[in-house]
Amino acid sequence: MESLVRFGEPAIPLLRAQQQAEVELEAKGVWEVIIATISGKEDPSLVKSLFEGKDPHLVLACEVVAAAGSKAWLKELEELQTKSGFDSSLAGNAIAISYGIEGLPSLEKAPSLNNYRIQELQARKDGKLRPGLRRYMLLFWE
Repeated sequence: MESLVRFGEPAIPLLRAQQQAEVELEAKGVWEVIIATISGKEDPSLVKSLFEGKDPHLVLACEVVAAAGSKAWLKELEELQTKSGFDSSLAGNAIAISYGIEGLPSLEKAPSLNNYRIQELQARKDGKLRPGLRRYMLLFWE
């Protein structure tokens, strides 16, 4: 997928066309991750459907939100942090990436899941680390 991202904005209409040709929500979600990575924007109706889906859809919802850096899904992400049987760390990743320091109160609602995220963001807030999160660092925690 990385090679598609390198095409940048000119690829978005073609990616949207491929996405629209898909019949499975999961496949549409995969394309949305790529589109959100390029554009920094998510399709709200698709993300809403992903958040209403099953675990694979929820994973994609978290990835889309993080890829877009969207601040529109905090309630859903907070709920996912406590969803039994779901890898809740994905929701914490999306909160940390999208909200940064502003996301600390949400991450602190599930401190055992977000210990490292909280520590890094608190250190950034206190000026002990350079500003700005590098997405790949958070995505591979835990």
